[in-house]
Amino acid sequence: MATLGWLGMFGFSVLVGVLVGALALPAIVVPSRASAAAAISVFETLPDYITIGHLSQQTKIFANRGGKPVKIATVFDQDRQMVGWDKVLSALVKDALVAGEDQRFYDHGGVDLKSIARVAVGSIAITSGSSTIDRQLVKNILVQRAVAIEDPAARATAYQAAITDTLSRKLREVTMAIGLDKSYSKQEILLGHLNIVGLGGNTYGVEAAAQKYFSVGSKDVTLAQAASLIAIVQQPSLQNLSDPAMYPANRVRRDQILADMLDQGYIDSAQFDVALATPIAYEVHVSAQHSGCLYAADAKFACDYATQLRHATTPRDWCPLSRRSAPTPRSARRIGPAGVTSSTPTSTSTSRMSQQPRSCRMPRHRRPDSR
Repeated sequence: MATLGWLGMFGFSVLVGVLVGALALPAIVVPSRASAAAAISVFETLPDYITIGHLSQQTKIFANRGGKPVKIATVFDQDRQMVGWDKVLSALVKDALVAGEDQRFYDHGGVDLKSIARVAVGSIAITSGSSTIDRQLVKNILVQRAVAIEDPAARATAYQAAITDTLSRKLREVTMAIGLDKSYSKQEILLGHLNIVGLGGNTYGVEAAAQKYFSVGSKDVTLAQAASLIAIVQQPSLQNLSDPAMYPANRVRRDQILADMLDQGYIDSAQFDVALATPIAYEVHVSAQHSGCLYAADAKFACDYATQLRHATTPRDWCPLSRRSAPTPRSARRIGPAGVTSSTPTSTSTSRMSQQPRSCRMPRHRRPDSR
């Protein structure tokens, strides 16, 4: 783990050049000569920008029943539902994230220089107290890009580069966080973080998490629930709400976030007292989301067809249920990441559609009957 301290003018000049050039703010100190040399290399080869792109989310598949669309399946690689700023997302969730994770979010330019300066003066680890919502979003974007890589070796390499605790990775996050703050509004960055962040298991983003843990949308969560959701961000594998054994850890972090919200003026004392007294178990109503065609019944083949088509790469890997209405494999592959609603040209009352036609060929890597 890299540490910071007053270690010479050479190291001093490196981060001065990097941060002052990017932010035009006062200079602070940096690591030793060896680490500073590494910093020079990193900043010479990395762009100072990163984009908030499309994310993998749920796709809902519908079939026709009596002239009405009926949902027969929800499929996803990651259980995520994108939310908007005003119409869906609660202000409580936004405020809890800022209060708990980055109280100077609206004032800094992607990097909290006050926190980094405190780290430097104390000669403590760079990981302590210097991360921002911008940096967290950058890391999550890099992780998502890594897991989307098809080649296993390249995917593993990219993933390790995104999560390994090294100085070069942190410097990479810093320069990209600065670029992110220049390219996007604070609202876009905050919303991007709330939609991308992992919140336990295969659950990503506050909307899917609110529905899973509390059986409500993110707009309708209580103050205690909002703080509990953001409490998961710190350690998703240890503080999520899928297991009662993790409730105590979640509550410790939740209560700290509530205290931060009170201190920073987001809530008043009465709201704080009510939320603080709310037991975690009282709030949690777990509703697991299943991916696949388990409940498609007599439309199972149509559902499997639509699901498999997402992974087809050539015309030979798919067969249309209706030649005129079937999408191409290329367009079907976009269904998964885009998180759209997909309709099959199938009636659930047509019993023969529950069986695979003899002329139909499903993708080679996975057939519906090969579980």
